[in-house]
Amino acid sequence: MRRRLFLIFLFMPFILQADLEQYVTRNTRMMVTPENVELEQIQDPTLINKWEREFQSIYGEDWTVQVDKRSEVPSHIIGGGIPFFPGSANQLSYDYMVEKETVINLMTEFFIKHSTLFHVDPTEIRCEQAIQIDNKWYLSFVRYYKDVPVENSSALASLFGGNLYEFGFTKWGSISLSTTPELVAESALAMLFSSLGGQDPYLDVITNPGSLVILPLSADDALSLYEGEVGKGYTHKLAWAFEFVRGTDGPWKAFVDANTGEILSFYRDAMTAIHRASATGNIYNHAINAEGHSYSGPYGMPYTDIRERYYCYEHANEYCSTLWPDSSGQKPVECFANAAGTYRYDDQSSSSYSGICINPSVGFQTRLFGEKVYIVQNSYLNDPIGCPGDNPEYTFDESADRTYLCSHPQEGDPSDVEILLGGIAGDDRDWCQRDEPCPWCIDDSESLACGNNNATRTAYYHANLFKEYWGSKFSTHPSITNWINKRLEVRTNWGNGRLGNGSEYVYQSGGATEYLILSANYTSEDPYPEGAKFRNDALFPSTMYHELGHALEIYRRTDDNNDESISSKESFSDIIAALMTQDSCIGRGAVESNPDIIEHTCPFGSYINGNSTSNDGCSILDNDNNNLPDDGFPLCNGFRDINYLHHTSQEKYTPQNFVNSYCEESTGYDGPCGRQAHCESQVASQAFWEMREAFEDYYEGCGYSSFRAKRMSWHKAEALFINAISQLDHVYYNCDLVTGSSDGSSADSLFNRLRSADINSGSSNHYKEIFEAFNNHNIAATPIPYGPSDCPNTPRIFAVVATPSYNTILLSWEPAPNIQLYRIYRSQLGPDSGFILLSSTYSSSYIDEAVSNAMTYWYRVVPIEANTYDFGAFGEVGPILPSGGLLVLPDPPADDFNENPLYFSTTRIKSVQLSAYGGFGGYTWSETTGNIPTWLTLDPQTGVLSGMAPTSSSPVSITIQATDTNDPSLVGTRNYQIMVLTGNVGSLTMSTEYLEPAIAGKSYDVGLGLFGSPTGYRVEISEGTLPQGMYIMAPTPNNWHIQGTPTLDAVGLYKFTVAVTSGSGDFTYYLDRSFYLAVLDRNQTINNSFVATPTVGSTVGGNTIILSYSTPTQMRVGGGKLRFISSDASCDDSAPYIEQPNMTILEQHELSFGIGQTYWLYLLEADVPSLPEGDYHLLLYRATGSTCSAINYSAHVYAFTANQGTRDVSVIDTTENQIVDLDASLTGNQRMSMPAGTIPWGMALSKTPKDSIEFYVVDYGLGDVQVYDAVNYAYETTIQLQNRDDFAWAGLGAVDVDVDSQGFAYVIHTTGGLQDQPGFPYPIWNPIYGSISVIDTATKTLVDVDPDDPKYQIGWMPGIHRIRTFELYPYSISILRRDPGNVIYEAGDGYPGEYAFISGVGPQPPDPIGWQAVGCTDGLQVINCLPSTPPCACPYGWWHIWEPMYDVRPITIGILDLNPQIVATVDSDGHPLTYASNEVSYRKFLGVQNIGEDGRRMGQANQGLDFAIYPDGSNAWVFAVSPTEDKVYYFNFKDAITNPTTFNYTSLDLVSGDHPSDVAVEEINGIPYAFTSNRLSDTVSVIQATQDPLPFVAGTIDISEAACPISTDFSPFGRDPIAIDTRSKGDYGYTVNTNSGTVTIIDLVNLSCQGDIVLDETEWTRPWRIAIQPVNTVTDFYQSVKTELAVAPDTSFSEAPKKDNLIREWEGVNDLQETSADSTAVLVHIDNFQRNVVKWITDENTLATVNQSIDLYRTAYLMEQQ
Repeated sequence: MRRRLFLIFLFMPFILQADLEQYVTRNTRMMVTPENVELEQIQDPTLINKWEREFQSIYGEDWTVQVDKRSEVPSHIIGGGIPFFPGSANQLSYDYMVEKETVINLMTEFFIKHSTLFHVDPTEIRCEQAIQIDNKWYLSFVRYYKDVPVENSSALASLFGGNLYEFGFTKWGSISLSTTPELVAESALAMLFSSLGGQDPYLDVITNPGSLVILPLSADDALSLYEGEVGKGYTHKLAWAFEFVRGTDGPWKAFVDANTGEILSFYRDAMTAIHRASATGNIYNHAINAEGHSYSGPYGMPYTDIRERYYCYEHANEYCSTLWPDSSGQKPVECFANAAGTYRYDDQSSSSYSGICINPSVGFQTRLFGEKVYIVQNSYLNDPIGCPGDNPEYTFDESADRTYLCSHPQEGDPSDVEILLGGIAGDDRDWCQRDEPCPWCIDDSESLACGNNNATRTAYYHANLFKEYWGSKFSTHPSITNWINKRLEVRTNWGNGRLGNGSEYVYQSGGATEYLILSANYTSEDPYPEGAKFRNDALFPSTMYHELGHALEIYRRTDDNNDESISSKESFSDIIAALMTQDSCIGRGAVESNPDIIEHTCPFGSYINGNSTSNDGCSILDNDNNNLPDDGFPLCNGFRDINYLHHTSQEKYTPQNFVNSYCEESTGYDGPCGRQAHCESQVASQAFWEMREAFEDYYEGCGYSSFRAKRMSWHKAEALFINAISQLDHVYYNCDLVTGSSDGSSADSLFNRLRSADINSGSSNHYKEIFEAFNNHNIAATPIPYGPSDCPNTPRIFAVVATPSYNTILLSWEPAPNIQLYRIYRSQLGPDSGFILLSSTYSSSYIDEAVSNAMTYWYRVVPIEANTYDFGAFGEVGPILPSGGLLVLPDPPADDFNENPLYFSTTRIKSVQLSAYGGFGGYTWSETTGNIPTWLTLDPQTGVLSGMAPTSSSPVSITIQATDTNDPSLVGTRNYQIMVLTGNVGSLTMSTEYLEPAIAGKSYDVGLGLFGSPTGYRVEISEGTLPQGMYIMAPTPNNWHIQGTPTLDAVGLYKFTVAVTSGSGDFTYYLDRSFYLAVLDRNQTINNSFVATPTVGSTVGGNTIILSYSTPTQMRVGGGKLRFISSDASCDDSAPYIEQPNMTILEQHELSFGIGQTYWLYLLEADVPSLPEGDYHLLLYRATGSTCSAINYSAHVYAFTANQGTRDVSVIDTTENQIVDLDASLTGNQRMSMPAGTIPWGMALSKTPKDSIEFYVVDYGLGDVQVYDAVNYAYETTIQLQNRDDFAWAGLGAVDVDVDSQGFAYVIHTTGGLQDQPGFPYPIWNPIYGSISVIDTATKTLVDVDPDDPKYQIGWMPGIHRIRTFELYPYSISILRRDPGNVIYEAGDGYPGEYAFISGVGPQPPDPIGWQAVGCTDGLQVINCLPSTPPCACPYGWWHIWEPMYDVRPITIGILDLNPQIVATVDSDGHPLTYASNEVSYRKFLGVQNIGEDGRRMGQANQGLDFAIYPDGSNAWVFAVSPTEDKVYYFNFKDAITNPTTFNYTSLDLVSGDHPSDVAVEEINGIPYAFTSNRLSDTVSVIQATQDPLPFVAGTIDISEAACPISTDFSPFGRDPIAIDTRSKGDYGYTVNTNSGTVTIIDLVNLSCQGDIVLDETEWTRPWRIAIQPVNTVTDFYQSVKTELAVAPDTSFSEAPKKDNLIREWEGVNDLQETSADSTAVLVHIDNFQRNVVKWITDENTLATVNQSIDLYRTAYLMEQQ
């Protein structure tokens, strides 16, 4: 019994329940802190004199020096500044550009220069980070001692204005130790787990398998106050650092003494919890009131920087000590907020998540230095401040300008993670008397911190809003998009009696100088009286929008060569501001609204010609004397009012009546008439405003309410302007004041561009409104005849429902007829303002997650008409305030009897994907009532609810809860009614049985014809999707239709299922029907066309393609053939093709067409043949006429990865280099599921006759092999290899598999059990040798390889014998078949020369390392190295169930003969004449050869093999990796099979490859190369695998994170490439990376890393193996023909020699193809060969297979010729 229990412990997966908390420990000396003191306190005159001589005498006395007593190294030095490079703080000449590398090099040289004084070795200093912020540089350094990192030993340096003013070292004690550990990492890890009560093989995931570090420790027991000798306070230890996670607990971190195995530290690094906080503040928004703005908030600061909080001054007397020099240093940016001002953070000291802030425990702050906008402001003092010292930099007076901004939480604990900028209306001098000094930042009274004022917050918010607003409208405009995405400088509080002539957008030298300046007041000479007051422009959004409009005007065009001294850019900016504010008063509020001076201030910018005697340009019409215009608008206290009705004269401005009379003559900044640009702009601006008002009248005339007509008019005007501006000239109209003429006749005039945009927008032409508005201002073109504009066809009532939840808002609406898509808009400023475009969607719902709980939102859903792209009434909803818990979906609509019903069936499994929104992206799922039926399962990780009910049942109410994994307090719930459908249709009927084709861009409407329900119907699409632009809806109650207009890009064939439910509970009836709906290209005729699905498949073929085919003539069975024609050729009968001659008719219908005409509609099915990689026309060939499909078919190459973490298979499209999501309706990248409990290990693709259409995965846990469909991406079956009834079968698992050319799979098992089995008296350190199971992949059955063998081993299936691998514990298998034909044979040689090579380890000698000397109780080193009685801690290796390991054993190669026949006789050239059965050695293990000395680390995952075949096919190199030795061995194939126990071998050292795990060989440009994946170095070694010269290491591809950034956050420990495979085309290779959960793409031609394919964004897949389907090149098809001929039995040929004759003839054909440019000759030889094949092959199956491969070869050749 003891032995049996030991066996279970050794091999069977187990779970250790030990509480790891009890093992937490920390060596107290690791907690040492520096003892930093002033230099004088050390009381060492020699040291002090040395500092004075070597430092202070050179750099001045004004330095404070602190020294760490423990190390005698300076810990913090700060002082007056050392000039390093030209800057504001020094007088160095600017003779070079300062780059980051320059700064690092200068600092490094400084350390080298003073290394003796500082007591540091400069070779140990490495720069980790160099960040520039404004005129400061912040450098961080880490320490490496002999290339080993020293924990917590670091240095920093800070530079200001080009001067070094601060530096220091931390824990930088003297080190003297060996960096070569006595213990390898595996031994140290084994000791760690031994001290923890053992390792849990299921739950423990090693995230850091061991990295060497040096730990600083206290030299005595004093951890803080050090009283010992100066410089002797630190000691150091070499340690292994480890990290692992146990289930969901962790990560756990440990430091183990690398020489003694002592556990120095073990603790939990608390699980990262991500939280959310916001940076908010009060701001001014535009308002149409007397003040011109309104104060509100708090608003989120969009995209702002988030930093660790540090002290900010509040009073003038703190200015000197905190501003300069900034002793605390400017904290770097940690992360950025989102558009709502929300940011995410965790509580850890470091985060592996990108874009996540680290909580600094002292709170966050912002500088308003965002991703798109940053604020610069001037700081002013009321009075000069004298600071200590003679340096003039320390003295500030009111003329000194300082750009400085800091902010902190408004109230509460300083560690508060929220950034509350707050604000009070008018608290920072919103306006100033002209020439009055304004102290924006510092005064002698209490104030908010410098920089946190209304001006900076308002400017920052609205500049970001402007970018987001127009960025959403111009997302396809490259130059505008570039401007939107780059960081813009915005200068606030500028002017103050000394600077500037007003706000402006400054753009110089092609953008080299570019910023927005917002003036605080104006000082230029102007016509306004002394009493005028000018406000701070930063507080008035309309002014900002106008000035930023100039940036849009600059970037909207790419032609910078125009003379813009004459332009209409002021009109452009006025229109931009008006569109955003919906206000005609430009710059409203910028001038104080004093009735006494308003008539003077309003014409600002007009420069009235000579005398300013007329005020019509800006005064108002106020007949009732209430200081309001007659239309209710407040007085315009801005720069211009572009609504002529607000002027006293109510005259419409033209070039003749206004510009000629009032606008100043040429000023150098002129409009189209040559007059001052601001003044002249009003002509075009007024015309645009009048056009918008005409649109408002138009919509009211169409029956819309006044408020809706107004909002629609703004939407229409903006849409036209957006479409107009890309071709709009910078001069909007023609003007000649001499002749008095003006017009808009130029093609690029504003009038013509708006007119053109309206024509392009659809059939609802608004020429009347556009022409009349512009003609009224004399800037239209010659009119064309026009009448009233047609009203829009879209519905007038459009309801939108908003569902708020935590930081999320769900919008939903009922789909409307004749609508192609919906555009979603959002505003934070109210319903009567500009709206940001969020998205376009074809669905009837939208989820907005870019919102904040602290803000209110309004939404607009705009339906876009099919074809016209016009719109009618849009749906509106608001105000909406996000609040509550998570949003859980779906939210199915209630039917007549049930709330939120979810329907399941008794006939099939149904899955429902539940989704949560509002959290941080990771959720766990649970059912809270306990009512969930037993047949229904809820996946707690993915939220998939699935099951099939065994019987019908009454409805069951359940409650689903989603919990945020990062913040468990954040939950969301939804109640569901689980309804079981019995399949009883009752009286339900659906008269529609098929669907006629739709045409893209044309309206479609087909009723379903539902009958039989007195209570109504619930109708949904239960499987598949409708084409974009189409919906299932009921125009009238219970009258369900498929309606809509498919989009132009929706051409294709769609399969979907319509599910109809009626009734309730036990009386629920259910009917479903699947349809195919063809959407034809609008150029196709409905009676002669076809489309197909799918449009993408594998090169190996085998998948089914469905065709919808319409034809005027009836089609007979077998009357059509499907041809695949290269897309490079024409789609007609003359092009070369690959043909599928067999098609099945699934449906046929005769339909009416036109008047008195009919056509036939067919649904056809065919199997796709093997195809070369590429794109193909689809041609349906018929003798009566062929039809070409409107869409192409693509043959792609797919790869499959077996994933241990998620226990499934990922599919990768290597043609597109992207992941394949197998079910887009479910969240995440959906993969092929594995049976529960699977531990996937090796995998292989199928071979002839099912080449790569299946693949096989071995299950290490159960020892079985699983079969998967590689075409339809589905698990098929499991072939049981282990006897479950045989005790202790577990652990004898399968580890690898490969398939031979005849379709037999060989699965290797590492061992057969322990020494107590009868007949196998092996010692404990050498259990029973391994074995090989043989599977017939055609029948999916095991093969009994030796029925006469009387011996039986543990775990074998009854009646089945395996192949034993004596003297070998196998781990990897690869099969090679030599190409026959031109190979020289001798009688007795295996034909066609197919052998399996098996890599593993051999037996271990007793006590190989003198284990008894350390007192091990049993005197032996056991195989498993599980914890035993100390001191038997197994320091030479460790083992656990995931990565089996065998210690101190030779690396061994075994060979298996797989030839069913041998050559009996040969001709004079060595070619076979006759063959004989190979009964003696077929499937016999030929023996083993030891090639490597040290296999102790083998088994950590992989020990791959591959082959490089000689060009003539006669021989090959065999490559095998040795992980522990960092070597690759290679040997001669023919030598090995001839001398399996004594063959010669050679090793290659992989200098840059640490722990090679796998090898793949591929030919690149005619030269074979072997590529090894190296786990611990994250590299790929490249070996040239030629005969002459002999193989050699040719290079290394670096795939480490430093060279090729990792695309996921799953592992901070690199990729860990565990396996590698290549495409047969020789272009790309792929490593599977178990740590990062990615597949890395390798460019094999250029030997470079191309990045990662992420297998899942939310789950750690832990991929283990990869297999890639063939590309199907000419070479691939050539090999297929040779293989099929070689493996065919002699009886398949008319006579035996014909087999070899055909092979040699085929080789000749291929030789000609490779060497001849005469394609005609090649095709003739192919045809001749095919005739001989037909003549000499007598077996029909063999003949069909070979003929198909020849056809593929011919087509692939022709495609390559094209």
